Amino acid sequence: MKILTGKYRGTKLKLSSHDRLRPTLNRIRSALFDVLQTYLDFKGSLFIDLFAGSGAVGLEALSRGFDKTVFVELDSVVGRDLRANTMFLKRDCYQIDIADVFNWLKRVDYLTNKYNRGVFFLDPPYEKHYYQKIAFWRAKFGKEMPNWILVLQKPASELVKTRELGLCLQVKRYGNTLLDFYRL
Repeated sequence: MKILTGKYRGTKLKLSSHDRLRPTLNRIRSALFDVLQTYLDFKGSLFIDLFAGSGAVGLEALSRGFDKTVFVELDSVVGRDLRANTMFLKRDCYQIDIADVFNWLKRVDYLTNKYNRGVFFLDPPYEKHYYQKIAFWRAKFGKEMPNWILVLQKPASELVKTRELGLCLQVKRYGNTLLDFYRL
């Protein structure tokens, strides 16, 4: 796997041999950013890669012009590979937090107050059905963030749109994968 476009184009990424990881396919990563650029100016924006895995999506965001990416990953073994994938970057353009995503989201205000626009990208383990937990976080978080987009990657079998996440801008299907785009 490698970074597709932008200033880090062609950079090869280490993939963890972790059997539960499901790296986002190249065509889905490409489509994700094609859609995002219609809603958001990447320069000056923050990209938050939740359930980060290898970090491929967050690294693609940096390559395409986001100011900073925050990677949140629970598994410390996967986190080691993620750290290896960021070695070529300047330290001030990324942050890696080894933490439970939902505990981490309880303190996200410090970032959303610093950056007035950005993206929450969530690609949770499909078998865990975290969608209601995500909706609960959003309802509890409460404040409107009109310059922020939440993208939820999920299996195509999960057709449920979650109103609690915000205004659904669009849903894109790529084979067995759906990307739901919400304005917060």
